Amino acid sequence: MPILPDARKPARSHFHVEHVIPQCQGGRSDLENLALACPGCNLHKGSRITAIDLVTGEEVGIFHPIRQLWPEHFRLKGHQIEGLTAVGRATVHALNLNHFRRQRIREVEEAFGLYPPRLVP
Repeated sequence: MPILPDARKPARSHFHVEHVIPQCQGGRSDLENLALACPGCNLHKGSRITAIDLVTGEEVGIFHPIRQLWPEHFRLKGHQIEGLTAVGRATVHALNLNHFRRQRIREVEEAFGLYPPRLVP
């Protein structure tokens, strides 16, 4: 089961319904392959299912939010997201998760009590 932000808080933004495995790569439109993604993450990911880990140079699968657990691959470090594994590091880089605007959004969310997100199993 994926780990998602606390659903009891009202949504403050919109999300794309993302095919984790893109349809052009054989992914289906069923609940096992659909996840919510912010527009920026979805557009950066595109049809990719792999990315390069800049530490090892390996091509690895991008984080799969349904099959993998967020805390095993990432941690929050201030307003940045730090990849803990090859999958985490490659995903952070491929999705540009630490762009200065994204960090600024997290900073503003913190001022409103929305960051860090409360993760629930």
